Amino acid sequence: TIALITSVVISGATVLREQKLLAKTDGLTGLMNRMHVLARVHELLSVDPSPRTLGFFLFDIDPFNKYNHTNGHLPGDELLKSLSQLLRENIREDELVGRYGGEGFIKVIPNCDREGALMVAERIRKLIAHTPFPHAEKQPAGHVSVSGGVSVWPMDGSDVDTLLRKADEALYAAKRAGRDRVCGYAPQELGPDSPAVGSVVAHTLLEEDPEAAPEVRRAPV
Repeated sequence: TIALITSVVISGATVLREQKLLAKTDGLTGLMNRMHVLARVHELLSVDPSPRTLGFFLFDIDPFNKYNHTNGHLPGDELLKSLSQLLRENIREDELVGRYGGEGFIKVIPNCDREGALMVAERIRKLIAHTPFPHAEKQPAGHVSVSGGVSVWPMDGSDVDTLLRKADEALYAAKRAGRDRVCGYAPQELGPDSPAVGSVVAHTLLEEDPEAAPEVRRAPV
């Protein structure tokens, strides 16, 4: 009887741990889910001392629906898992990375200014572009590519929702500019011709430009 009770208690504790883990991670990729990433961001902003800055990098696979249509949904799932493993292997200890929803991902970069956040984002873009994922040659760019947008706290906004919206707007600017690139949300004083990192041309966004503010995506958790 004691052995049975002990077994039940241990099993219950194991199930509880697994449930807590599932609540924090994405079931397919094993990365943190969107909700847990954002909870960690709020924790970072509430500690003392908090990070001086936080870079937000949102990025999507280009175009993921074509990859699924050409190769099937199972290879599409394998691509998401392989790309997630690549992200896990290339993250600093203080950074956060998670699945934002669908084919979208989020990376949070503490204590990094705008230029530094763009450099990190561009490094990730190049890393993905140069990785020989299965069926990559069938994609429009001839490789698996991502488009991404960057915003930085507190320069681009004082709350997380605003920062995500601006990173998302920059992501869509990258898509409009031809995909396979990273764009930063530009504060008004930078002007429309600000350069990006490396060979990527930043399609900067002005806060008062109505053409530069598409509807924000509501990606599933």
